[in-house]
Amino acid sequence: MHLSLINGYPHEWLNNHLTDVLGVLLEDKDTEHGRAIVKPLLAPPVWSINENGDAEAWIELPGTKTDDIEITSENNKLSVSAIKKIGKQQQKFNKTWSFDSCYDLQATSATLQDGVLNLVVKKQPGKEKRKIDVTWR
Repeated sequence: MHLSLINGYPHEWLNNHLTDVLGVLLEDKDTEHGRAIVKPLLAPPVWSINENGDAEAWIELPGTKTDDIEITSENNKLSVSAIKKIGKQQQKFNKTWSFDSCYDLQATSATLQDGVLNLVVKKQPGKEKRKIDVTWR
C-alpha cells in the first residue's frame, strides 16, 4: 500500500485534520458524522478613503435582504449586523468599527446591490488634517 504524503503527513489525514480545524474556527459541525463543515469563505470588509475623503466599505453579504441588515452608530462606533444566507446555510455577521471624530456617523449611507453592502461614512467639513509646523528654539 502506498500513501501519498504532504510534508511527511498522509494526504487524507492532513485533509481531514485541516477540515476539522477550519470547522472549529468557523464554528460549524456536522453533528451526524462529527466532522467539520467548511463554509465558503467571504472576503473581509474592505475600507478605503474615497476622493471626497469619506470612509467607504464593501461587505460581502450574499443572499441578504435589506430587512436582514441592521446598522447602528453610537459614540463614534458604527455597527453592522446581518444574516448571510449561502445556499441552505445561514451565517450571522456582526462587526463594529471605531471612527475618528472627523467622521459624521449620522450621515452614513448604505446600499445593498448584488449581495454587496456599500457603506459610506461622510467626513465632516472643516475637520481636515492640518499640518503643524515645528519650530526650533
